[in-house]
Amino acid sequence: MRRREEPLADRALQQLVHTGFLTGPNLAYGRWLLGSAPEGAIILTAGDMDTYPTVVVQATERLRPDVAVVNGTLLNLPWYAERMAAQSHLPLPDSSWHSASGSDGPAIVAHWRYRAARGVLGRALTFEVRVDPSCECAELGGVRLSGPAWRVVSDTRKAVDTAAVASALHRLDRESWAGLALSPADRSPVRRAAAFQPAFVVVWIAETYAEWLSKAGDQNAARSWLDWAWSFAMRSELDPQKVRPTLAAIRASIPSR
Repeated sequence: MRRREEPLADRALQQLVHTGFLTGPNLAYGRWLLGSAPEGAIILTAGDMDTYPTVVVQATERLRPDVAVVNGTLLNLPWYAERMAAQSHLPLPDSSWHSASGSDGPAIVAHWRYRAARGVLGRALTFEVRVDPSCECAELGGVRLSGPAWRVVSDTRKAVDTAAVASALHRLDRESWAGLALSPADRSPVRRAAAFQPAFVVVWIAETYAEWLSKAGDQNAARSWLDWAWSFAMRSELDPQKVRPTLAAIRASIPSR
């Protein structure tokens, strides 16, 4: 990528699938993240396993080419920032946004967020849901849960976009999430130590949606989504001991009929 050898970069992405290095659950999550994104959205990611499965399915399956998948950490590298700006037609900040070390990642993200909060970025700016989008500057807007991503918004009165969350959960393929999240061929000690099953994200979003429905007074729908979350967790072969306590706590908090 740095040398702009696009055919070689494309082959490398394809090999991540052909060798089984990226497993089914990670690819399923990448498809879901892309499929749930607003038209023309920018999705900011942070790590390997929220970036490359998404980039791979976009490149190899020609899925949602309108979406820009940007690793916020790599924006610290000038060549990567320039590549993404050219490839996805993204604006880079002028000198007033630069840090002492130049146009680094946080400055670029802040610039995009400032424009998105004012509706002048021209496209939705989202953070993959495992990325911490918090900031203390009101000028950079707030965030709203919109499926598997936080969307930057100017109006912070509503924390959950219920229509977007419901749509994302309804479109989810429940049969593609079971199995190992980390390939046996992956020898990275960092990824092995922090191996994460993407299906947990789905369960957390369903739980959050159920809690919101309960607070809105729709107790039956809240219980239904908790049942859905449990069924999805079992189909995805998640550890019941890691799922049951949270679901039980939320269910207990729902007022009786």
